[in-house]
Amino acid sequence: MIKKAVITGASGFVGANLCRRLLNTNHEVHLLVRSTFNSWRIEDILNRVKLHQIDFLDQPALVKVFDTIKPDFIFHLAANGAYSFQKNTSEIFKTNILGTQNLVDASVAVGFKTFINTGSSSEYGFKKTIHSETDMLEPNSAYSVSKAAATHYCSYIANEKKLSIPTLRLYSVYGSFEDPSRLIPKLLMNAFQGNYPPLVSPETARDFIYIEDAVDAFMTMAEETPKHCSDVFNVSSGIQTTLKDVVGLIQKQFGINKEPNWGEMTSRSWDSDCWVGSNKKLKGATSWSPKYSLDQGLSDFSKWLIENPKMKQHYKL
Repeated sequence: MIKKAVITGASGFVGANLCRRLLNTNHEVHLLVRSTFNSWRIEDILNRVKLHQIDFLDQPALVKVFDTIKPDFIFHLAANGAYSFQKNTSEIFKTNILGTQNLVDASVAVGFKTFINTGSSSEYGFKKTIHSETDMLEPNSAYSVSKAAATHYCSYIANEKKLSIPTLRLYSVYGSFEDPSRLIPKLLMNAFQGNYPPLVSPETARDFIYIEDAVDAFMTMAEETPKHCSDVFNVSSGIQTTLKDVVGLIQKQFGINKEPNWGEMTSRSWDSDCWVGSNKKLKGATSWSPKYSLDQGLSDFSKWLIENPKMKQHYKL
């Protein structure tokens, strides 16, 4: 039976990959997009999806669209503020808080099987130990405040209405269609030329999760979530990796002999030497578990760049 799926943020990194997976598993896919959306990630599949240009602040219009589609699954990935160039707090709050509230309320009015909200590891703020879903949230930016607020609203409505509205809290997802300004694409594109981009401290840490594992989490959650679920789940590898470790893997894969010039780039406000999430809750509640090591994910991503020269143009230095 073909199921209907709605995606917000499908023109973004994770959303574009999720959209392809849904199409490849015979779902009817509907994309809710802004009139100004950037289509480079999904240009080749636009003829396979149904586009709905809509303002997320227009709740009556959202209700009308949802009533027309009657979706089984809603994947909410649209966000503002995840990139350093997105600094307008009003826009961040409009998109992440008011936009999420309108989407949730409109979908509740029509009905659905599962609404999956996308959270962020930044909701935790800086910690000195592995992040667990029971940890107190200490957001330290407008973006992380907005994501935490959206998570709380989704959990509240799920409990109030006895619905399935889980939140998947993503860590450092990397892979095909990732924004060219991010660390991993910059490292790989420089590595093709035997170089390194400007780098911060080698002790800067992240929990890297490959895009295929992240998409698996969304798909598994959609299929396996009970009728009433308000829980939050970390989507992480459960392994902390320093920038030094990442560079070491790339040096080995590309055969680069020279050493990077550490500290050439000033550390950012979000950089930390401790950033890792426990994935035990998600693994215990579903059949999901990460399949890709960082070494394997980097190899697959570099292979994708080589095999897709048209896409590679978006990553030119």
